[in-house]
Amino acid sequence: SRPNSAGLNSEIIDMATAALPLSTSEKPWRCINNGPIHRPRSAKNEAYDTIPSSKMPSVCGSANSAPKRRTAVRRFGALFALPHTLGILLLGMVSYASFLALRGLWLGPLLMQRHDFSLVESGNTALAMSMISLFSPALFGRLDPGPLRRRVWLVNLSLLAALLYLTLGWTPHYAHLNVALVLCVATLSGYSVLQYSDVRSAYAPDLTGRALSVFTMAMFLGVGLMQSATGWVASWAQSQGIEPYQAVMTAIAIALALGSSALRWLPAPPLLEKG
Repeated sequence: SRPNSAGLNSEIIDMATAALPLSTSEKPWRCINNGPIHRPRSAKNEAYDTIPSSKMPSVCGSANSAPKRRTAVRRFGALFALPHTLGILLLGMVSYASFLALRGLWLGPLLMQRHDFSLVESGNTALAMSMISLFSPALFGRLDPGPLRRRVWLVNLSLLAALLYLTLGWTPHYAHLNVALVLCVATLSGYSVLQYSDVRSAYAPDLTGRALSVFTMAMFLGVGLMQSATGWVASWAQSQGIEPYQAVMTAIAIALALGSSALRWLPAPPLLEKG
């Protein structure tokens, strides 16, 4: 008679299941051996007899999880206790947010209402802006001046970006100039890659990962705050008879200038001062 293939497969699974604990050392094998496939009790009993009880904790990896969580929270709190963290986060909250506010929220309405651009023309401008912003970080990465001069670059580039937004807001009758300014903003947006390098050089190696996580969270928090704030500014400007785009671009420029000032005047990282 032909052998039972289902029974043969079951025996193969049993042997693999019994051997699986032998290849695990970091986590208890019980955590791995709880898959959806049904395995006969005999294979599990064999595994229980094979693995010493000293290598099988009673709880799967949860014995030290609470102290580790408390330590992680304390290490995150230690970042905010460092005096130079605030300046880094404040600039991070406005630099990327200013670009996304223009690209994702105000570019289309500005071009269509100011200069009677069609949807296609506005979309093409937005596409060009997006394509430039894909490659500009690589450009600034190549131009990175190093940790000692990088913060000066960040301060000056942020002020230059503020000037571009201010000019965009106060030149409502020049369509070609507005498009050129938008493309210049897209090119300049790549300097945000220098901020990540600044974070890496501002903290000790054991804090770098957490610092980068906090910085990224601050950037996306700034995106939401910037879009909400510029929406409020536009509503206020309309109620006062002011062109909304002029007020919005001025507000973005002010936010960038404040972020640049925070990085300039708040304490610098001790690691860079020693360097």
